[in-house]
Amino acid sequence: MKPTPTKLYQNIAEKAAGLLEQLEGQQLQGFPQQTARFALWYFTAPIDIFPDVIPFIGYLDDYCLISTAQVLCNTTSKKLTPEEVSSIEDQIDSFLKSNNSPTVTEEPKQEN
Repeated sequence: MKPTPTKLYQNIAEKAAGLLEQLEGQQLQGFPQQTARFALWYFTAPIDIFPDVIPFIGYLDDYCLISTAQVLCNTTSKKLTPEEVSSIEDQIDSFLKSNNSPTVTEEPKQEN
């Protein structure tokens, strides 16, 4: 059984869940989409600016990046249960791996 998440981690997970929901619903396009994808990738990446094993400081970089993406993408947090919080990283990993879209989206060409 995983330990109970800290309040800071739960807050980050709820913000990330809101971003993930927007991406899955294909409500983000262009720069906001790429910002959200990068923020979610960084949140789940094993390498951080500040390693997550350092109490409090370890999640500070994740919090800043996810919060910035949330503001840029105009998304809201999604309330999660502790069980959902513990599985959010797996959901994000699954989404990022299954979504084979290019990192940079091209503008659709207009026909005359």
